[in-house]
Amino acid sequence: MPDLTGTIDMHFSVSSRQRALPSQQAVDGTVADDRTSGKIIKSHSSGAYDFSKFDVCYQEHRQLQEEDRQYRQLKEQQRRSLQLADHRGGGDTARIRSLSLGASPNPAYDGAHSSHDNQAPAVWCLAFQENLIVAGCGSGRIEFWDAMSGSLKCLYEGGKIGVTAMCFRGHKVVVARLDGTVDFLEIETFTRSVGLAAVTQASLHNRGTTYMSGISDMNTWNEVIHCTCVASVRAHQQPINSLQCEGGRVVTASQDHTLKVYRLEDSLCLYTLHGHTGSVVALHLDKMPPLAAASGSEDGSVRLWDLLTGACVHKLNYHEAPVTCITCTTAHIISTGMDDKLVIWERSKGQILQCMQMEPGYCNALAVLTSNLLITGGQGCLLLWDISKGELMRKIRLGDHDYSVFVRQVETVGNSVVVSDYGRDLRVVHFPSVLEKAE
Repeated sequence: MPDLTGTIDMHFSVSSRQRALPSQQAVDGTVADDRTSGKIIKSHSSGAYDFSKFDVCYQEHRQLQEEDRQYRQLKEQQRRSLQLADHRGGGDTARIRSLSLGASPNPAYDGAHSSHDNQAPAVWCLAFQENLIVAGCGSGRIEFWDAMSGSLKCLYEGGKIGVTAMCFRGHKVVVARLDGTVDFLEIETFTRSVGLAAVTQASLHNRGTTYMSGISDMNTWNEVIHCTCVASVRAHQQPINSLQCEGGRVVTASQDHTLKVYRLEDSLCLYTLHGHTGSVVALHLDKMPPLAAASGSEDGSVRLWDLLTGACVHKLNYHEAPVTCITCTTAHIISTGMDDKLVIWERSKGQILQCMQMEPGYCNALAVLTSNLLITGGQGCLLLWDISKGELMRKIRLGDHDYSVFVRQVETVGNSVVVSDYGRDLRVVHFPSVLEKAE
């Protein structure tokens, strides 16, 4: 039933004419009560009560009921399509299309679809390209967000298993799940003109406070996004620890001691890489030729793989504990382990060049700044290393007070900027001298 609380008339003062007996009112032609039919016949006399103001409430209530019914039908159709895809066995025969929030028949569906849970699912991994951010959630769903407006562009719910890793290249998104499954998704964009009301509605779908500026009364162009699963394969029998994509090759590293190499173009499995005797926990792919992959395992070994042939080029053993991080330059392979050792290998011959014993907890993050400079995370600081000499060049403090915070994530932007975590904050460190030296 509609809420009629706001329509209650609180003005109780009436004239003596309005207090007349029902019989007298009937004689005057004001109100006639037909008790046999249960109807009240109203006239245009000033003493009659006007019930017409309730019509708007009942119309809104009927509209909400109709929208809720249509939304439930839409959800039921999605559920049946997913069941049909599972019955057919998935893979190439089951193309699952997402619900695009920009193209839904009614904006009311968007709000219900994004807020059907009391709490947004946890984000396990992120990927981005230009102004589009892709979030993989623990519930299995994948969210596409506009970085400029903070609005939710598309919601893909083709899987219920948590997303552990993703990569985003062109119009393709590759998703690794906790059960060892890899989904190959394709996104399509369509451009349409929308008004301010649509932009405001889209901004309601957020995970926090969204600040938008520069919106005028003029129409803006909005891209409608559709996401389709073109292939879903069971790559591993155990969870996937890492997934990376470079040069048209997708490589997964799993707890089942193996790596898989797929071709991004048609999701074809090219190689299964065997050799590690423990879970493969670290992975690095070259961004340019020779297009090799380096992997590190809990067995303490480091391996270099040729992605063109699937052959193991080098097997490097020096760590006495599981490998935690690995990265490469054109001339070196660099690895860290839980034995708190930073090891630098000569890439072409597989010989060890440098081994530095670090303080406990300092081997959690690696990033190459230039071909000869390395950044590692420390306790409340970043460490700048000379790769060729194996020497610590500088220690950069990230805070003035709390030195107990361990840096877990380090990323480089270009060859002069480093972004790292610091507790709940992000720190951006510029290295202008490095840029001058590179030039």
